[in-house]
Amino acid sequence: MGIYNITNQKSNKNLSIKLGGVFSPADVENFMKDFKKELITINPIEYDITFDSNELQVSPQEMLPLLENCFHMYKEIGFKKVNINIGNSPILKMQIKRVANKIGLNFEIL
Repeated sequence: MGIYNITNQKSNKNLSIKLGGVFSPADVENFMKDFKKELITINPIEYDITFDSNELQVSPQEMLPLLENCFHMYKEIGFKKVNINIGNSPILKMQIKRVANKIGLNFEIL
């Protein structure tokens, strides 16, 4: 089961998203609903988005298209900067880099 927490850090214009576990299609759907609710309260071109993925597990192969769709959406929204904290998992780091690079997402790994 995937878990997430979305926090709008208005003082430093950062949308902070903490992710954990393994996401199912239903988890992604719930996340997207909550993400879009938060998105309408900000101007993305003025905001950084930071993902804390320290507790996220490697996604199963069948979930990669959904991950690609999310990354494509972040790219299209036009955040000022995309930061991803992956933690110590080399496999997760490789998976996220591969998907982000495939869709051309400009990001920084923390």
